[in-house]
Amino acid sequence: MLFSVACAGAIPVAQAAPGHSIAPAPNLATAPAIAQITATVDNSNRVALPGTVITAASPRFDRGLVNTNLQLGQLTLMLKRSPEREARAEAYARQLANPRSPYFHKWLTAQQIGDLFGPSKQDIAKVIDWLTSQGLRVDGVDPTGLRVHFSGNTTAVQSAFHTELHNYVVNGVVHFANATPQQIPAALSPVVVGVASLNDFKPAPQMREVGPVHKSAAGIWKAADGRAVPLFTDGSPVQYDMAPADFNTVYSVNPLWTQATPVRGAGQTVAVLERTNIQAADVNTFRSAFLPANAAGTVTYVQPAGPQVCANPGTNGDEGEAALDAEWAGAAAPDANVMVASCNDSATNFGPFIAAQNILTNNNTLHVTIMSLSYGGCEAQQGTAGLAEVNGLWQQAALQGVTVFVSTGDSGAAGCDQNQPFTTAGTAVNGLGSTPYNVAVGGTDFYDAGPDANFANQANYWSQTNAPNGASALGYIPEQTWNDSCASSVLTALAGSLGYPGTQDGESFCNTAFGQQFTGTGGGSGGISSYIAKPTWQYGVYGTRNDGARTLPDVSMFAANGLYGHALIYCMSDASQGGTPCTYTVAGDVQANSAGGTSFAAPAMAGVQALVNEETSVGFGLPAGTAYPLGNVLPIYYDIATREYGSVQSPNAAGLAACNSETSGLAGNGCAFNNITVGDIDEPCLPLSPNCYSRPGHQYGVLSTSKSQLQPAYLTGAGYNYATGLGSVNASVLASAISNEEHTYSAGAIGVVSDFLGGASADAADGHSDIAYIDPGNNTLTELGMSGPTVLQSHTQSVAAGYSIGAMADLDAESSAGFHASGSLASFAFTNPATRQLYIWVNDGNGGRTAYKVGAPYPAGWTLVGSGTVDASLHSALIWQNETTGQVGWWDLTFTPGSSTVGVTATVLPSTPGYRLALADLNGDGYMDFVFTGPNNDLYAWINDGTGHFSHHFVANFPAGWILQGAGDVNGDGMSDLLFTNDTTHQFGWWLMNGSTVTYRGVRSITPGYQISTIGDFNGDGLVDILWTDAAGDAYDWQGTGADFQSFRLNDTTGAPVILPAGVQVQTNRYQGLLF
Repeated sequence: MLFSVACAGAIPVAQAAPGHSIAPAPNLATAPAIAQITATVDNSNRVALPGTVITAASPRFDRGLVNTNLQLGQLTLMLKRSPEREARAEAYARQLANPRSPYFHKWLTAQQIGDLFGPSKQDIAKVIDWLTSQGLRVDGVDPTGLRVHFSGNTTAVQSAFHTELHNYVVNGVVHFANATPQQIPAALSPVVVGVASLNDFKPAPQMREVGPVHKSAAGIWKAADGRAVPLFTDGSPVQYDMAPADFNTVYSVNPLWTQATPVRGAGQTVAVLERTNIQAADVNTFRSAFLPANAAGTVTYVQPAGPQVCANPGTNGDEGEAALDAEWAGAAAPDANVMVASCNDSATNFGPFIAAQNILTNNNTLHVTIMSLSYGGCEAQQGTAGLAEVNGLWQQAALQGVTVFVSTGDSGAAGCDQNQPFTTAGTAVNGLGSTPYNVAVGGTDFYDAGPDANFANQANYWSQTNAPNGASALGYIPEQTWNDSCASSVLTALAGSLGYPGTQDGESFCNTAFGQQFTGTGGGSGGISSYIAKPTWQYGVYGTRNDGARTLPDVSMFAANGLYGHALIYCMSDASQGGTPCTYTVAGDVQANSAGGTSFAAPAMAGVQALVNEETSVGFGLPAGTAYPLGNVLPIYYDIATREYGSVQSPNAAGLAACNSETSGLAGNGCAFNNITVGDIDEPCLPLSPNCYSRPGHQYGVLSTSKSQLQPAYLTGAGYNYATGLGSVNASVLASAISNEEHTYSAGAIGVVSDFLGGASADAADGHSDIAYIDPGNNTLTELGMSGPTVLQSHTQSVAAGYSIGAMADLDAESSAGFHASGSLASFAFTNPATRQLYIWVNDGNGGRTAYKVGAPYPAGWTLVGSGTVDASLHSALIWQNETTGQVGWWDLTFTPGSSTVGVTATVLPSTPGYRLALADLNGDGYMDFVFTGPNNDLYAWINDGTGHFSHHFVANFPAGWILQGAGDVNGDGMSDLLFTNDTTHQFGWWLMNGSTVTYRGVRSITPGYQISTIGDFNGDGLVDILWTDAAGDAYDWQGTGADFQSFRLNDTTGAPVILPAGVQVQTNRYQGLLF
């Protein structure tokens, strides 16, 4: 074994380049948060808080001031972090979902979130002092530091926030809310968002009751009251309602239950968040009738303790909602534990939010891995502070490893008008589910009747008799949007096929006598957020648009309420709350409750996620029943969908055809997502109201993205769409795909939380490799922030003539190799071959860089190859080679805060002249290995032992004409594989490696004229991606799939192709590396 030899005198001095600032990066591991409140708190100097008057507080409903002695308890004042700390929290959340990050799945506690990302203690103390000075009682501060709980009477609250609380009568119900914007002293504005809810308008349950149904001795469901269901059947009103066994057949849950190592959700805990108690006997009855007899999951009923008082709510009118949540959360996962977490509403606070916060505070003992919420209210009804509360809760859940599912709503595109005869507020989405940290679950209906409403076709999909567990679905059933309204294109066409007039489009149909039987808002909700920007992971997948906003839903599951003969079964027998007996055991006389709504879809999808979690834990070889949290799964959902559907510039025609729900047979399609292409979520509206298209003289219009012509809001389509998102799921395929992607994790040699928080990496890290290139003709450096094949942002600046990018690296052991689009924070090492000068631009952690010029020219004959971790110092060293002398070496840089001096410790090792060096991590230990190719087509591997010492191995000879281009993880085992090209035969090849052993050789053709420009991981899934370019600047991202590669053309956020200028030098990165 060769030992490293330090070169004598190899410590040159670096000096600041002219025109660039020198500033040390802060060490946040020890430095407290910087106080944002710097001015004296003066009550006479006030600012109004925008967005703190909700839309429900309309003057037309105003009934004057509230009682001045009304006591308001458990109010929540929302605080905000400094921009720097918020950026770090968001970056850490991205790291948690990136399998190649050393912080992958390093979940935090609520207290850690507060300590590491929260507002400063000084700022919180000043806010508390101010509240107290206003005659209000402070009840506590949430551990994250973002929520201050306080109480007081209406007089004190109105005085403190300089607003008036008024009574409002809406739909016959008396409410109260602030009539004018909340105000606070201007000095507090850097940290105060506002009171989250200064009103008693509460979110509504997302269910649509059908009523009791009866199953005959022949196993046929019918409405118990004799109603004709489905609407258009000419004969007996047969209703094929969905029981859990049907769900598990349609959505391919059963293969997980029956595989060699059965997966049924063991070890996972799903918390359903409620504002009412339920009868345990109902849940037991449901589970006994519809789940396997050996279901091992438990159901517990708790009022979780924590920072807020969780009062026992008793039972109320939402009992049916809570019952179906608890029942359907276990439908796909009978071995998962279900926690019914119910808290009473306070005067202003929503019980399920109290339950969520308390669970997250104490989750180190509760071990909840998944949450489900089936309530909604549009964004405008939450206000900015209310939306901040929701975003803070679900972000906290993501940082703690909890996956959150939220129903999108039951009013189609009209998110503000739940259960209304028509919409007056225009298009909107559920503000409880529009954050980037929750999975928004929409609703579908079955399309088994087909376009001609031939209900005889249903026999192709449903058995005419039920199994003892209620099963009658024969396989996958094509789906359409769930839409009960006259605006529905499917319903309109169906009415036309039956001879009804006025069916040329939904707007016409809504103005016919028959169509006006369907003017109520009803259907799965979706659309475009008015407040939340589009997350990076939602760019790129085919079907997404250049809207710049978070869009809903993410996925959709069956949620219909009977229009076409299908709804869902649940049990709620409490007669005091409108329930009916659930009798499942008397042959020929089975009674059940039936309903629809995205309230079913969210908990059912939470149960599917329990299967995904367990499948992933099994893949890691963990003991059976291990709680295995996955946190925010949306980045991985969209990554999988991009592989199936393609990207905006590179649609996957074969995948789109194969995954199309309409053409899928009973066996399903083998896709993780069923792309739903039939229907829309349009709703009737009042003419002249927002987003309403209506023809002259018509009583009703329909929601439209244009008011001058009908453009229904919103249609389905190929790939992602606003009506059903990515589509419904094939549970077994989704679980396998996520498990495989999670297993690309390679822990490497670093990764405790304090490492990440100790420096600037958090500002930059998005888990995706980025692209940088120099245009020598214009002497500019351009950086492209990447999310898969999508360029999120481009930043160009001047550089000195002759610069060449030698490495993008974590050169000061604090900054990040990658950069987020908003920060452009990569650290660079530039060389000038003509002068042999090294320049370093170090990420300063504050949105800029500090520039250094390493004093003496580096020796002749040496080339900067790249960077990587060589030893236990965990620094990314600069790695050099001199092919003439056969030497390799690395420079370890030492930066002194506040100084322009950079220490350089150089290590040099001898090798054989004439061999070309490539970088890799062949054994997946996180340390850089060296790969050499020689003139005789021979290949050697030097394996690093983690101390900078190497063992030498001959690997193999490769055929003539092939050139080793670099390395990256092709198959997701955490070890680098070797990547080759052959320009003569126009081929690309790869060797799968296990240390110095080749385990597989693959090859595929490439288009003539294309060359590898760089290697990275542009979609952050841990698998190697390759950037190919041609002379014209056309650029393609080949994304690794685990066994091969899928090609995507680079595009910007509008979907336009990205062309690289002619003659540019892309960074010479030939190693996927451990970018974070």
